[in-house]
Amino acid sequence: MRIPLEVGDQINLQVPYTVAGQQSTRVQVSCEGELSDVIEVPVAESMPGIFAYAEGKNQAVMFNEDFTLNSAAKPAKPGSIAVFYATGEGQTSPAGVHGKLAEPPFPKPVLRVSMTIGGLAVTDLPYAGAAPGFAGLMQINARLPKGVKPGNAVPVTVTIGGQDSQPGITMAVASDFVISNVRATGTNTSQDATLTILVDFVDPSGDATRGNVRVNFDINNGGIAGFGEFDQAGVSPGQTKGTMKLSFTFFGATFRAATNVPIKISIVTQSGIESNEAVGTFSVQ
Repeated sequence: MRIPLEVGDQINLQVPYTVAGQQSTRVQVSCEGELSDVIEVPVAESMPGIFAYAEGKNQAVMFNEDFTLNSAAKPAKPGSIAVFYATGEGQTSPAGVHGKLAEPPFPKPVLRVSMTIGGLAVTDLPYAGAAPGFAGLMQINARLPKGVKPGNAVPVTVTIGGQDSQPGITMAVASDFVISNVRATGTNTSQDATLTILVDFVDPSGDATRGNVRVNFDINNGGIAGFGEFDQAGVSPGQTKGTMKLSFTFFGATFRAATNVPIKISIVTQSGIESNEAVGTFSVQ
């Protein structure tokens, strides 16, 4: 098949669907009447590649369920639908036509499409087929697994006909780590002050109960605010919900007498995942 090309240092082209089923095909370039040598190139049933910003690696070019571009500042929520773009899906049904912009009925790969996010299988793929209005572009709508571990570089893999997409593709996933019902007390000794916080939490990843956490806090009591590594109790490693007891000692400090003073806190896990900010009450015993 003859494919018109722009003259330049690099040639990007859509491989014709007509080579489907062949073991190899011949390629020749014509430039201003001059022909290149003919080369033989292998043909695979599929060779999926996910579009990304950095030369085919790192952050994928994709949309969150609310149509915002996925990024560390705009992560996707577990359980939500995310939209990815790929190519190299192989032959489709109805049969693909080289250079044709996709229109209804939208072609879908004849080979099986599957996906993993954060190493977990995606069990809900509402759509995997031609991107409307484009040629050679595949759109994949995937529901993020509920148990996917949050982070700014969660690995993503698309598999078509047993062939995996390129390694190194990532996306940003938000945390389902939620804290609520904060109760805080302060205790003074002759030299130090101890802050104790009881907080209810839900963390499907179980990350908040593995290792120490950092707590950002703000108490309207003598200007005490900041963050620290808190000792935690009342939970087991990997626990996904319950009540966490957090304690921290301020050396050489003293709380003022107080009852039901507002306290704002958020908790950061050892993986750097931060919860929501919760408001509770603080009293000095």
